[in-house]
Amino acid sequence: MNTQEEQRARDALKCIDRDLDALDIQIAALQARQRSGTSLDQYIRVRDALLTEAQTILIQLDNSSGRLSPPPPQAGEG
Repeated sequence: MNTQEEQRARDALKCIDRDLDALDIQIAALQARQRSGTSLDQYIRVRDALLTEAQTILIQLDNSSGRLSPPPPQAGEG
């Protein structure tokens, strides 16, 4: 991975982090209202997908610098 690709990956992680923060707020709001069902499930699925994407990017960054990463978390963890 070259320097430009690494920067794009780091920028992507920043965007994912912001999206995760927004999703966490939405999930907490839905949980506070004791709502379950479609909306909450959708937010949680999107959050899990973003976490998986972030872990993939981190693994790529680590591999490009010779470090080893722990395995990605399973959906629903974290």
